Amino acid sequence: TLQLQPLLMEARGIPAWLIGLNTASGACGILLAGPFLPRIIARLGGKRVAFCAILTIIVSLAAMAVLPPPYWWFMFRFLQGAAIGSLFTVSETWVLTIATPENRGRIIGIYTSMLSVTFAVGPLMLPFTGTEGLLPWLICVALVGAGVVPLFFVKVREASEDGGVGKLTDVLRRAPLLFGCIAAATLFDSVIISFFSIFAVRNGVPLASASAMLAASAGVAAMWGLGGIIGPPIAGRVIDAFGINAFPFVLAGFYTILTAALLVNGGRVVKTT
Repeated sequence: TLQLQPLLMEARGIPAWLIGLNTASGACGILLAGPFLPRIIARLGGKRVAFCAILTIIVSLAAMAVLPPPYWWFMFRFLQGAAIGSLFTVSETWVLTIATPENRGRIIGIYTSMLSVTFAVGPLMLPFTGTEGLLPWLICVALVGAGVVPLFFVKVREASEDGGVGKLTDVLRRAPLLFGCIAAATLFDSVIISFFSIFAVRNGVPLASASAMLAASAGVAAMWGLGGIIGPPIAGRVIDAFGINAFPFVLAGFYTILTAALLVNGGRVVKTT
């Protein structure tokens, strides 16, 4: 739905600034929910928060499927963002608590790879479902709802049992540059996801030809997913072998390879013929 939503708004003639604002409303939900999450999770427990988050996402998607954009969508996109942020927080905390120092890198790598696979598969479904009608929404609701199933079986030690609840401001104060890097990466991803397909449409690719339009967009998503699948396991292995301080060198290694490829290609990123 990260690409379905802007495509539908573009098809209805909604201006780009409103499309961007709609995308930002989801991020606002994540941002505003963040400071309250540690205490909410400590009070209710991660499993209850996860159930509530999945239910909120389902209700938000169902509402956007039947209500017209853009103004109704702002509220539900906000709620969806808050719920998604909550679900990420709970799941990543659980992953960290079940991992040991010996396997933490590999487990985080597997978790991130699975996340990347879903980001890649989502846009690839749109050429087959189309952007109009209820089908793409129903598929998304069904997939999100399936996330409830493992919650009935999972039993994970709550992070709050290991030493109380931390404060978001304390973490931000200790690692401001790290969080700045995350913000920069998120900015890039959110702009690409929201406007890449619209860029294709406004350059002559017809919206009706969903498979053709998703000219390049599905390729971006697939490469995003491929990078997520390959990168984290490699990084996890290196971290397990050499320690967490090897993490920056893994990133530097990937970009060194990319730089070398650019030099070999004469600095060209697109073929002219």
